[in-house]
Amino acid sequence: YDLSVGGAIHGCCDVGGRGDGCRARSSGRYPRSGFHGVRRTRGSSGAAWMYQAWAMIQRVALATRSDKSLEVVVNFHTVLVHIKRLASEADPRVPMLERIRAATSSACAVNAVLESDICLSFCGFTPAYSMIGRSVYTGFSPDLATVLCLQEQLDNTKPLGWLGMRSAWAEVMQVLLTQRENARGSAKGKQLDKGQADAIADAAWSRWEPRREKAERWRMQTAESQQLRAERQEIKRRKRVETRARALAREAFCAFERVAALLRREEFSACSAARRAELREKREADLTERRRRKARWLWMKDRSRTMGEILSASRR
Repeated sequence: YDLSVGGAIHGCCDVGGRGDGCRARSSGRYPRSGFHGVRRTRGSSGAAWMYQAWAMIQRVALATRSDKSLEVVVNFHTVLVHIKRLASEADPRVPMLERIRAATSSACAVNAVLESDICLSFCGFTPAYSMIGRSVYTGFSPDLATVLCLQEQLDNTKPLGWLGMRSAWAEVMQVLLTQRENARGSAKGKQLDKGQADAIADAAWSRWEPRREKAERWRMQTAESQQLRAERQEIKRRKRVETRARALAREAFCAFERVAALLRREEFSACSAARRAELREKREADLTERRRRKARWLWMKDRSRTMGEILSASRR
């Protein structure tokens, strides 16, 4: 069975079984059913067309049971899309097992579909493009806990290199996964022995051997390009930060100058007001003194004064 969501994932895997990766092919941009997330395959007899819906949640594939009715499978795909949305919106701190189970229960209840009717199967995968040019799959099974455990086992051995990945992959292929009761063809109880598992892993390594050097060179060039891009972005970020800092410093300096100018104007206005008040008081005092002197001068020039007035004025 060709794993693909519109050509997103490629590799051979039986429905409900495990993939040996012996053939890698692309289904093109659209699946043969004409709908994204819906696959069309032949039935077990090779006569009737069967449809199957599936979706991806991070690195876990969800597949429904096969059905002859496209309308039923499209309805199943609607449920899968709902499950994917609920699982993506859930708290990432919650384990994937609990998120998918809770999302499945909620989506089936909302869409009025029984979980026993949709018959979900799960398959986890670990990217191993630098080693064998493709991903390593756990195989399909309705037992989500086992699938996630096998996927975690593959993820933990990936940093150890090909030897660790090969050993873990061979162990995963030897595990007998629980299958659906209505699984078709060789998906029922398919299990590999150690020799077959080692042969599949070695064949995958050998097939990628001619292109490994080119892929490694491309990976190194890509890493170098990403590093250069990251350095350029860091330089641009620093320039933006420096430009912003200079702009903020310029704005702060201008604001300080405006405040200082305002304070100088207020101080000058206060000094000017005090000076004007002082001059006004001085003018009023001078005016009063001139009036007093003028009045005294007029009084002294007055010929109608009597001796008593002169004596009383001298005593004052």
